[in-house]
Amino acid sequence: MAWTHYIIVGFAFASLFFVLAAFALYWAYRNGQLNELEDGAKTIFDDEEPMGQVTDQFPSKKDETSSTKKNHE
Repeated sequence: MAWTHYIIVGFAFASLFFVLAAFALYWAYRNGQLNELEDGAKTIFDDEEPMGQVTDQFPSKKDETSSTKKNHE
């Protein structure tokens, strides 16, 4: 296969990816997924964890001990 065929196949895949990404954004816009983006980010916080302050980490030490117990059983 000549190098021009690789360019054509690459361009075809890139074009397909672009069309699918554009369709996904169009679908998200039509279904209201892009409305109020910042409000959605605020819903994960509650009164115990104020916005802007990290009060936990992943993986937490509590999760590590419980997961190792499950793996050994």
